[in-house]
Amino acid sequence: VFAYHFYRLIQRAGEVHLVYNTEANDIGGGEKSRFIQQMLHEMPGYNPRVKFTEKIESLPAPEKASVIPIKVDKTDKVFQKLITMAQKGLSPTTINRYRRCALQFYLQDIVQLDESEEVEETLEARTIGIIVHDALEKLYLPYEGRQIFRHDIVVLEKKLEDQLADSFLKHYAQGEIRFGKNRLIFEVIRKFMTSFFSFEKEFLKEMEAEGSKLEIRKLEERIEVFVKLPTGGLDVKLKGTIDRVDELNGVPRIIDYKTGVVEPRELSLADWENFLDGNKLDKAFQVLMYAWLYQKFYKVDNPEFETGVISLRKLSNGFVKFGFKPEGSRTKDTLVDGPVLQQFEQYLEQVLEELFDKEIPFEQTKDVEVCERCNFGVLCSRV
Repeated sequence: VFAYHFYRLIQRAGEVHLVYNTEANDIGGGEKSRFIQQMLHEMPGYNPRVKFTEKIESLPAPEKASVIPIKVDKTDKVFQKLITMAQKGLSPTTINRYRRCALQFYLQDIVQLDESEEVEETLEARTIGIIVHDALEKLYLPYEGRQIFRHDIVVLEKKLEDQLADSFLKHYAQGEIRFGKNRLIFEVIRKFMTSFFSFEKEFLKEMEAEGSKLEIRKLEERIEVFVKLPTGGLDVKLKGTIDRVDELNGVPRIIDYKTGVVEPRELSLADWENFLDGNKLDKAFQVLMYAWLYQKFYKVDNPEFETGVISLRKLSNGFVKFGFKPEGSRTKDTLVDGPVLQQFEQYLEQVLEELFDKEIPFEQTKDVEVCERCNFGVLCSRV
């Protein structure tokens, strides 16, 4: 139907302008539509006189007025809210927000300004992630605490359709998923998961051929750990939910699922000084904090973990592990052991000490790239 209307519209035109958005979103995009691709490929064969001209158009950036830096002092009222947050618990996501921009943290977590007041009419990125995580947890739950084999994944594939529908109803009961954009996103999620199962089967096939053993230890493991800050002695609860902990040949792997693209460079650290650049290493911080929480919660004396991300959008990268890769090196050391976690703990304490220091105000980040992805950018006059 769409193809019929499309070609009817242009059949008698002398000049046609077709516009597409180069920006990708959570269901793909960023590329020419199938109609444009078809015209580019087939039309010259029907009419050699047809000429195609491709241009990338962009709007000039508006001139920015001089901006007065924004600072928010930690008044008694503000600090009391920080204390409340310390009691309820800080997650890697929350701490990462502070690392990116202290003012963004203040606006979202202290003032609790809504990033958007619109009602969610279609499934957005966060909801997609929640549905994927819920479905994977429910499907893998019967295998928790035991070795998993390739034939087990075949069983999971048969259960996928029903479980995915249940997860939709659980997390998006008000949405109509049979039609429209929501149906498209439903199919995208199903594609994510079927591709993931194919990835798992291939991985397990290789492991079984080598005589290796993969055991599922934990799924959606919710962990809470208290730390006492050196200065002031404040007790802070740190918490996180680890998507999956498995064990491959005796080495625990702490895995975070992502529905977006994750590249190896996002989990590569040249040195600890490089880690202070909080804007660029969110994912590295997150998976290291999961490993640290796991080690503290289970009191692992001599930890030797691997921690990282599986991107359901880019499974060709496999399990992307956190690791140290010095400048100029071709290899990455992916073992997360006691010294690594101890060094991370020192950095974590440094961040928390700054957050709970009444004399250090909340300020805007100096990295304007962060502002381009922040919904409070207009409020700050940065975008």
